[in-house]
Amino acid sequence: MKTSSRTVKSANSAEVYEHGLFPRTCKERSAGIGVNGPDGMVETHPHDAKGYYNRGRAYQRRGDCLNAIGDYDRAIALDPRLAWAYYHRGLAHGDQGNRRQQARDLKAAARLGLGIARDILAARKRGGK
Repeated sequence: MKTSSRTVKSANSAEVYEHGLFPRTCKERSAGIGVNGPDGMVETHPHDAKGYYNRGRAYQRRGDCLNAIGDYDRAIALDPRLAWAYYHRGLAHGDQGNRRQQARDLKAAARLGLGIARDILAARKRGGK
């Protein structure tokens, strides 16, 4: 699935697994996942949004939401249509307690066609949050 230049229609179960979309907090994720692999990609290709996105995912998996958010910011600056970066940045902001930014990012991901972001927003609306 290409997310950088096309709109994402919806997330199927394979995409959910591939992108680690389970909405757990950063603290609940394994701290054993390193970030060394994507660092090399970012260093050799500093204008590659996907490299920053991937490194952000690695940071988020190990519980480092602040560095993850920074890399998602860079990825979005390079490719504003990268729906998954908005989605994961929203989850990271939520883990940090920033619900307003979380909602903005999930809305941006939903506008870009990411179905799972729409589903989360709809569930929150039904739940009154």
